[in-house]
Amino acid sequence: MRSYGLLLMLVSLFAAGCANDKVSVADALQQSVDMGFGPAIFEVSVSEALQQPVNGKVYTRCNIWFEDPENISCINYQHGRVLPIGSEVTPISASQHDLVFEDTSGIRYHIEFDPETMMIPVPEYIRRVLTITPPDQLLKDVPPERLSSLKAGTVVPGMTREEVILCFGYPVPGRTPDLSGSSYLYYQGPDRTFRVVFKGNEVRRVIAPQN
Repeated sequence: MRSYGLLLMLVSLFAAGCANDKVSVADALQQSVDMGFGPAIFEVSVSEALQQPVNGKVYTRCNIWFEDPENISCINYQHGRVLPIGSEVTPISASQHDLVFEDTSGIRYHIEFDPETMMIPVPEYIRRVLTITPPDQLLKDVPPERLSSLKAGTVVPGMTREEVILCFGYPVPGRTPDLSGSSYLYYQGPDRTFRVVFKGNEVRRVIAPQN
């Protein structure tokens, strides 16, 4: 009912704005938040995004770094502790601003999603960090000599592009718009970046963090 009421209100406000040129869509959205309707209409179904079957399990699709599990950047800054790839998790909620899930020990993880930084829809972001594919299948093509490094959150020469993404996650689209390009840019902090350089489909080297 809240979503339906919010929708009617937005339509009314937008219609009024079109008539007198005083109310924008942004204004309508802000007024909806101020009135307590908030993000209900913008909630995202994780199960739908992942096409999760009934009673199906969900796992992390890459290593996720954090210092505070309740405050994780969608950029996946690589410092602090690591929630390993293939960890079983239970999605709690998702919206245009965040993704929340718990691991099997009950620790809750809150990823703050910034649409301007990520430049992709929330469902696509969900599919980049979570999966319904069990870890033994997700990692079945990774050779044993590289698997331990991948699980430890370390990229080494010889890894493929897909293995880098499984290890570090997808690079931020705005800084690495082409996944077939010669390098991927990653972050250790807001002002500290490093590059993974490829030769063809394999890692040639990892350039040390800059700044």
